[in-house]
Amino acid sequence: MKIERKWAMPSAWTFTIKPIKELLLEEISDNTTKIWVDPFAGFNSFATITNDLDLESPAKFHLDAFEFLKGFPSGKIDGVLLDPPYSLRQVSEHYKKAGIKVTGWHTSMVVKQFVSVGTLWG
Repeated sequence: MKIERKWAMPSAWTFTIKPIKELLLEEISDNTTKIWVDPFAGFNSFATITNDLDLESPAKFHLDAFEFLKGFPSGKIDGVLLDPPYSLRQVSEHYKKAGIKVTGWHTSMVVKQFVSVGTLWG
């Protein structure tokens, strides 16, 4: 495995950053039968199944990320594209638009749940 460091202009839409986009396209396109999910899809996701609270997002689902991922049976997902809003301010903005009150506890639990994806899918 070769690891390279590349500089790129930051963007609020992580998956549009050139080196990140190239890496994702390379990994995802290796096998078109794999199921990739994105619980925080926004407007620029390469996942097979997308979710985002923002009703204006082109995501297929508009659920809380926990509820979205609970709908997948163990072992049925090949990969997760995970780019959640990490700061409490970002999380609050996204969830407030959807009419959901968010606390610091909720934010940390979301991150912990997704970091331990092995517990979700075996």
